[in-house]
Amino acid sequence: MQKIWTTSSPHAIFDHSYETAGQTDEGCRAVHFKGRLYCAYIDGLRDLDGVRFISRASNASLWSQPGTVSETPARSDPCLFTFRDQLHVVYATTLGTTVLLTLDEASGLFVLTRTLPLNLEGTPSAAVLAGRLQLFHHVTGSATNLWCRSTLDLKEWTRAEVVKGDGSFSIATRLNSTAITYQRLIHLIYKDEAGGFYLLKYDGSRQWTRAQLLLRDDYPDPPAAVVHNGLLKLFFNEANADTKKPDVTYNVHQYAYDGNVLGPVSISTHLGATNSLGAAVQEGVLNILYRGKP
Repeated sequence: MQKIWTTSSPHAIFDHSYETAGQTDEGCRAVHFKGRLYCAYIDGLRDLDGVRFISRASNASLWSQPGTVSETPARSDPCLFTFRDQLHVVYATTLGTTVLLTLDEASGLFVLTRTLPLNLEGTPSAAVLAGRLQLFHHVTGSATNLWCRSTLDLKEWTRAEVVKGDGSFSIATRLNSTAITYQRLIHLIYKDEAGGFYLLKYDGSRQWTRAQLLLRDDYPDPPAAVVHNGLLKLFFNEANADTKKPDVTYNVHQYAYDGNVLGPVSISTHLGATNSLGAAVQEGVLNILYRGKP
């Protein structure tokens, strides 16, 4: 296994990184919750190991030792999100179930809340708009379609519906999506099966907008997304672009979107980032976490 590394910057140019005690051979996800940063990841390899987490307080320089989310082996990276003033983890298990775990703030431990009626494939993404959680995911047997279910309380869920760009055509993607609420709209970013990353927007009441091409670059993983200084920031790793080339430096590529236009790439070099990144903002400072280069 490789260490999970972290780096931070108030200005989004990352030029240093530090080891944490977390280790994984997969990706990770990060969020900010009540003054702390949290990062969830598979404690080793998918299909073999369970899910752990590390955290860091706003006034601390070091991340915590790993804590257990669940010992049940995960089929894919966990989805980490906040909803209704609580911190949650959702992931698909090797038992064929999808589990929802919630942080018990008194003990600092995650507890199993319920098994969800989701035929989950891959890692879902979540966004909250007008008090409703929207969960985007693939399902077994529908390799390219992206589905959405929503809930007001994590107990009752709507029926799964295929996400359709402009309300008419189903998008085709095999990569996990990224969802985030920005400018009072859900922004859903996905990699089209034919190539390129696209953006759909949703206001919670009408159909999705027409898909907008964001990037033609062939990044291997979905971006981490946060809102920072009024802009939507996207972070990609280039680790799998061509690992046979000795000059591949595993940089992190960052883009800023203002609701209309995507800005030019900003590259943070030699960080050694591989797999899906986690990103979160703590007291105005950007933080990213990632599995380090082998």
